[in-house]
Amino acid sequence: MSERVIIDTDPGLDDFFAIVQALRSPELEVHALTTVGGNVPLSYATRNALRALRHGGRSDVPVVPGSARPLKGRFGYAFYFHGPGGLGIPLRRPETGPLEADAVDFIASESIKSEEIALIALGPLTNVARLLQRHPYIKGKLSRLIVMGGAVDVPGNVTPHAEFNVWNDPEAAALVLSSGAPITLVGLDVCHLVEVSEADFAGADPVARRLGEAWFRRHPGKVLNLADCVAIAVASDLSVVETERVAIAVDITAAQTRGRTTRSTAGPEIDVALRVDAGRVRKVILERALATPLPRRG
Repeated sequence: MSERVIIDTDPGLDDFFAIVQALRSPELEVHALTTVGGNVPLSYATRNALRALRHGGRSDVPVVPGSARPLKGRFGYAFYFHGPGGLGIPLRRPETGPLEADAVDFIASESIKSEEIALIALGPLTNVARLLQRHPYIKGKLSRLIVMGGAVDVPGNVTPHAEFNVWNDPEAAALVLSSGAPITLVGLDVCHLVEVSEADFAGADPVARRLGEAWFRRHPGKVLNLADCVAIAVASDLSVVETERVAIAVDITAAQTRGRTTRSTAGPEIDVALRVDAGRVRKVILERALATPLPRRG
């Protein structure tokens, strides 16, 4: 039986592939997408989420916009990595538009309606933090919260200390990771061990191949770490990683270490992925995120 999930996302190239992977994962039933600024502005993220659903043949899945700004300050976008528009190339326009609703209240409402629902957070944790602030009971309603973010025992990817999602809203990350919610943290400790090469896109479906070719043209000689796809693989099968129960502290100072995630001796413990079967995860990504599309629905 598949698990009903809501994916909170900021597409971005890796989010695009992660959404498609989730749609093609029989272990998961994608109930909705909510969007947040991060990799790109909120309007871009929402449009790209709709494009991912179109590509995955699931334009029937609702998309609900959320936070355009972090709890403090502004998001720092990552066009330098993802390319123009957040995907690097123009894709066909979405077939549908977003719901006229608020992502935070939508997640709360759907969590109440459903006997069991999981939340997968692939972007900055702004929506999730506001969810916990506005609806504090929600942590008891979610079956689990899978977070792509952080770097516990390895360097960051946007500063020497901080991973991008946490760096973009450390106040939100600090609130969420200390909330006592049933969290599995999938950070750079495992995500950077799963690599996709330019050659891997040669046999991909046409849209995935074009997206990959455009990325590798901008980043010649590099490998691509589809971190959000790793988080979806973990959501589909927790056995691909080994986790440790650890309390995590987030640096919310204005220092150079802002956004750093470190082990703590205080606060609720969460499950942190620290080891991964990289071969298994890579195989899942190639077979689901980059494979031939499924028949269209909706």
